[in-house]
Amino acid sequence: MKVFTTLLYDNKPNVSYTSYLHEGSEEIDKDRQFPAMIICGGGAYLGISDREKEPVALHYLQAGFQVFVLDYQTEATGNAQYPNPLLDLAMLMKQIRLQGETWQIDNDKIAIIGFSAGANLCAQLATHWHNRWLAEGVGTGDNQLLKPNAVILAYPLLDFIVQEKYANLDPRIDLSLSYTDTTKRDFMHHANKVFLGKEYTENRMKEASPYYFLSGKTPPTFLWTTAQDDLVYPQQCLRYANKMMELGVPVELHLFEEGQHGLSLGTYQASGDPTLQNADVAQWQNLALRFLHRRFGEF
Repeated sequence: MKVFTTLLYDNKPNVSYTSYLHEGSEEIDKDRQFPAMIICGGGAYLGISDREKEPVALHYLQAGFQVFVLDYQTEATGNAQYPNPLLDLAMLMKQIRLQGETWQIDNDKIAIIGFSAGANLCAQLATHWHNRWLAEGVGTGDNQLLKPNAVILAYPLLDFIVQEKYANLDPRIDLSLSYTDTTKRDFMHHANKVFLGKEYTENRMKEASPYYFLSGKTPPTFLWTTAQDDLVYPQQCLRYANKMMELGVPVELHLFEEGQHGLSLGTYQASGDPTLQNADVAQWQNLALRFLHRRFGEF
């Protein structure tokens, strides 16, 4: 196995990706082509959670993927305003396809997975990969280089307008969050300003909401969340899946009864925190692999 970190751009030292790659062996099908998985952890575009990076990478590496963990631009590392993180993800997708032969990747089997804000980012690529402006933004005329073949979205933020609607109905909106020194309302407002701009409008919220750009070109998508998620409200997942069904696009949705936001794999190994362990939620890992096998066959 090879593990290495590479800058995505020469002039942005904090925007990078870490590769976890199988190496060919004479004993194990030396010329095998692997599927690939790009991982986008969450963190409200303020940072990226370690719980949604390497633990997830090792899960998919063990499952037989060549894995890439993207450190896209956040408030902590660059300009996180939309569409900059999307350009980062599209750039990595382009680079992986261009290096596919070198890295023993089947270019028709490249999936993306995102968590929370990272899922918002993955859903953006899923709904915009075919747009000329995105291809031009990463220096290519070939949109097919940017297309994910499958998408996995974990507790995703998919519609900023619906998110705000349910925030305004939330009786706990003005209580302090356990992991910050701010209220939930202030945390959400700050994150929105970072991603949407300081004076964001409803049109700007819609522009950054993947729900409004779903189409027949959206790749097959697996979504999961929990009914108890009170940070990224789960109604967004239901609306997203319903619209995909209306469009005739393959979709799989799992709404687990219990569990807070940000569970990652749902295991102790992914967090070291007993409150983030949930054996029921942890089933999403195998369910998502079955979804990927239906798309990609054996791997």
